[in-house]
Amino acid sequence: MGAISLGQFDKAWSLNPITFAICLALIVWALKITPLYSLTRKVSAAFQRRALVLQVLSLTFLYAIAWIAAIERFKPGIL
Repeated sequence: MGAISLGQFDKAWSLNPITFAICLALIVWALKITPLYSLTRKVSAAFQRRALVLQVLSLTFLYAIAWIAAIERFKPGIL
C-alpha cells in the first residue's frame, strides 16, 4: 500500500496485486460511494449467507490465482 500511495504502481503490482483490490475496497468504504457501497453490501450479505465451505473455497481460489500470477511474473515460462 505504501508503493501505491507513492504512485509506484508497477512496484506495488510486482509486490502484491491483491493490494489494489484492498485499496479500492478501503476507498469505497471510506467515501461510502452510494452505488458501489450498496453493491458491496449486497455481495457481502450474499457471501455471508453461503456455507463456510463455499467461503473458504472462493477465498482459496482467489489466493491461488494471485499466487500463480506472482510465480508467472518472477519465473516466466513455468506455467
